[in-house]
Amino acid sequence: MNINPLQQAMDRAVEQKIFPGGVLFVGLGDRPAAVVAAGRLTYRPETHAVDADTVYDLASLTKSLSTAVLTMMILERTWLDLDTTLDQLLPLAVPEDKKPITLLHLLSHTSGLPAWRPIYRAVRGVPAGRIRKRAMETILQAPLESLPGQRYLYSDLDFMLLGFILERFGQDRQDRLFTSLVSKPLGLTHLAYRPLSQPDLPFLETIAPTEDRGAEGGLLHGRVHDDNAAALGGVAGHAGLFGRAADVFAIVVSLRASYRNEQGYRLVATRSVKTFWQTPGPDQTATAVLGFDRPLAEGSAAGRRLSRSSVGHLGFTGASFWYDPDRDLTIILLTNRVHPSAENNAIRDFRPAVHDLVVDAVTEAKPEAA
Repeated sequence: MNINPLQQAMDRAVEQKIFPGGVLFVGLGDRPAAVVAAGRLTYRPETHAVDADTVYDLASLTKSLSTAVLTMMILERTWLDLDTTLDQLLPLAVPEDKKPITLLHLLSHTSGLPAWRPIYRAVRGVPAGRIRKRAMETILQAPLESLPGQRYLYSDLDFMLLGFILERFGQDRQDRLFTSLVSKPLGLTHLAYRPLSQPDLPFLETIAPTEDRGAEGGLLHGRVHDDNAAALGGVAGHAGLFGRAADVFAIVVSLRASYRNEQGYRLVATRSVKTFWQTPGPDQTATAVLGFDRPLAEGSAAGRRLSRSSVGHLGFTGASFWYDPDRDLTIILLTNRVHPSAENNAIRDFRPAVHDLVVDAVTEAKPEAA
């Protein structure tokens, strides 16, 4: 596999200030095929160069890698199913209009809840032990934008609620559930939440900073970028994971082993992965499946060459991953495109282009491997 075009594309992206640095990771089957690093942790020349061990704020990749995977586990281990309703799932009174919302609706972004609300404002000044309850109450007070199951609307609130549900039925906070049920069994050392209550956590020197908020909040370095996740102490269902590309790949490889019913450590059963990766939501016009996205037919961030059966997710900070089961191909792109400002949206054009380059490189390499 010729990685020169990939290295050139990543280097050019740094030169064009699409991001200060990044890691492009390509996996074929259950093996790494290429790891391409470019740039530095920031635009300052004295900062460390990015390498394969650089850790990034994974933002919404948390939805798939943590919350969706843990939900599969909870479904396998409890009486819950995808049709269990919100009034059975949450430990507080649920308004009448939201009682019909199910796990399926939350996982497929068809609950009817709005895309976002400033939950961090509602919990400001609330004692730490009551913040999560206040956040739940605030989400449940938000007016629905459509009836449950009627329309796809990508919503952080859906996955915030899923995180609270996991914590109730897993009987622990989500970061600890993730560590005990996902990271430790897979032997992952650099993929975890970074709770704000633990400022001395390791690996800070390997983490790429995100936004510089100046006098309002300073440089976000090892602290979650998402404000609502930060209000929940850095641990939430929609954001909060930090990790390096190889560890993201390890989770994909485990899910892949289950999906293909092949050898390898399986976090969850084959039935669970197939259900999540093959079940469309109630809104048949949406591309999302349960806990994961699929490429759009036109204008997809995944590019034009990955199959429509691919699954993955994007992260606001500049992270993404895609797994194409037809090619048995994984592409992971981790960057801190929000440094120093989240106003930089140049990655929108870069993402599809680099995914197409990877597919071309893999396709061209196949005759040589035969």
